[in-house]
Amino acid sequence: MQDIIVIALCVVIAGVQDWQEIHHSDQGAQHADTAYVERLADLRMAISMAIGEEPEENRHAERLMRTIKEEVELSAYQDFADAYSQLGRFLEDVYNCKRVHSALGYLTSEEFEQLRRAEPSPCRLYHR
Repeated sequence: MQDIIVIALCVVIAGVQDWQEIHHSDQGAQHADTAYVERLADLRMAISMAIGEEPEENRHAERLMRTIKEEVELSAYQDFADAYSQLGRFLEDVYNCKRVHSALGYLTSEEFEQLRRAEPSPCRLYHR
């Protein structure tokens, strides 16, 4: 099993020259495996792991991943590399600008940010 996770990592990063990434995971044995951690270190990727027995810590990332898995139609892309290269466009065009979020009062992220910017900041009151 440990070799499979290292191979999967190598497949994902194949051809990428300059990684400036943080690899966040739970504390699963496959992510704490010496060979896997060494490969991340070779790539100069920062390693971040959730605190053990704190499932709430990772909830935002887990929810985003669930949304991507449910809402990105992979058949619309030529292959994994094409889907991966356009993920940023999905996040900007769909997730932030078209998709409403219950946690934001059923506004899009963009609408919420516009409203937030329009409200006077408490900090501005003290910096006249």
